[in-house]
Amino acid sequence: MQSRKSTQIPVGDNAPAVFSSRLYIRLARRDIAVFKFLLESWDNLAYVSIIDKHAAVLQIRYTRDSRAELADFLVRAAGEVDFRMEYDRP
Repeated sequence: MQSRKSTQIPVGDNAPAVFSSRLYIRLARRDIAVFKFLLESWDNLAYVSIIDKHAAVLQIRYTRDSRAELADFLVRAAGEVDFRMEYDRP
């Protein structure tokens, strides 16, 4: 009889993230395409979904490891597009 390997998920700060972190932002509808273009130019930094196109709310999914780089992007993007963070779920 073969033994089964343990499938426990490591925990703690060094454990791999199981879920993506999410950040929600609100901006002017006219700026959605520009914001998405700017983020895509950062080469797979995060993934953007439009949650509400009428209210112009975007969901940004990113890995825990890219949080500092995403913060840098948001500072730089604020110079191009006016937006505000609605909710951040690390």
